[in-house]
Amino acid sequence: DETSIPGILGAAITFIFVIAVIIALFYLLLGAVKWIFSGGDKAAVEGARSTITAAVIGLVILFLVFLVFTVILQFFGIDILAIVIPTI
Repeated sequence: DETSIPGILGAAITFIFVIAVIIALFYLLLGAVKWIFSGGDKAAVEGARSTITAAVIGLVILFLVFLVFTVILQFFGIDILAIVIPTI
């Protein structure tokens, strides 16, 4: 039930993770654009590489945290993968 505390908690966690993944993907694309427009400048390429590396590490951490949350919440009987969109 989406109006119960576990349902609200699951929806909130799912929403936060979706936003975090979108932000990480944005930074990944930003690093790629920086790399493309670096023009061979070593400092610019290194900055782009560090942006891409940070975005990939962030995505890996997000997926690991999501996995841990899923296991813990499944243990307590909360399903965060069931996304219910409220209707009017």
